[in-house]
Amino acid sequence: MSSTQQILQAYSVHVTGLTSLGSAGGFSGARFWRIETPTAPLCLRRWPPEQPSAVRLESIHRIVRHVYQQGVTQVPVPLVTRKGSTMVQQADHLWELAPWMPGTADYHRQPTRPRLIAAMQLLARFHQATDALAAGPSARKASPGLNQRLELLDQLVAGEAGRIAIAAEKDAFTDRRNRAHALLEAFTKLAPQIRTDLVEATRMSVMLQPCLRDVWHDHVLFTGDQTTGLVDFGAMREETVVGDVARLLASLVRGDRSAWRAGLEAYQHQRGLDHTELYLLEIFVRTTALLSGMNWLRWIYLENRVFEHPGRILHRIDDNLREISRI
Repeated sequence: MSSTQQILQAYSVHVTGLTSLGSAGGFSGARFWRIETPTAPLCLRRWPPEQPSAVRLESIHRIVRHVYQQGVTQVPVPLVTRKGSTMVQQADHLWELAPWMPGTADYHRQPTRPRLIAAMQLLARFHQATDALAAGPSARKASPGLNQRLELLDQLVAGEAGRIAIAAEKDAFTDRRNRAHALLEAFTKLAPQIRTDLVEATRMSVMLQPCLRDVWHDHVLFTGDQTTGLVDFGAMREETVVGDVARLLASLVRGDRSAWRAGLEAYQHQRGLDHTELYLLEIFVRTTALLSGMNWLRWIYLENRVFEHPGRILHRIDDNLREISRI
């Protein structure tokens, strides 16, 4: 009996078919299977061994269930096992089984204004649902994400960028090496001003609440002009909502400023942002453009990570370079 069949026995489901999807195009190390049943398809997910912990995954599941109960039905609530848990642990891996959400992550193939509005309003509704989970006035703190960006920038300046440059010079893959050179050049030019922005931003207090932290094009599913799925909550932690807003908007509209304004307006029509949040939104955009590309280089050249879809990583780095050119 395969490991997936053993896991499925923990649930009260009648399986009629099983299709392995590998990483499903992702980079986290998770593995996915589409499970057919007589009623509706399901998604079986095996988390990578290093993340998340059982305690954190249980917390993520509670938040997803809360959001669903608040009326955001586009999120997949994990099924409960025969023993009453929302996960199964086998060796070093955690597993979960959830509904297969309808729709396709195809915004870039059909980038219509109604779809953009639907995506941003879905994100706003998700945040409205988690507003109640913020810990009152004590939840106003500096953004953890911006603090992490400042730490990363300082590490890069202190020597990691130089080590990346040395490793990139030896890269036999010309396309990747050329992109690394472009990113490193941009980092050298922009790092001082970005650091100044980050130091100022990390002195500001904003409301923190459960946020997705990795909401982007491939995690928002559409059927026609309607959003029918919001998936992948592995990065969820407390953060300011503008981190999510910046991440999703940049991913969907790229450099289209008119679409950016329309998307931000759609979000604010559903859930308003205060002056501090709007200021930090721009900081998130600039720092994400610069540091996410450098993070890819760290993983490739310093941590020697191997990715299943190297061509897609080059496309992600190209997106970073385009965003950097607009700073």
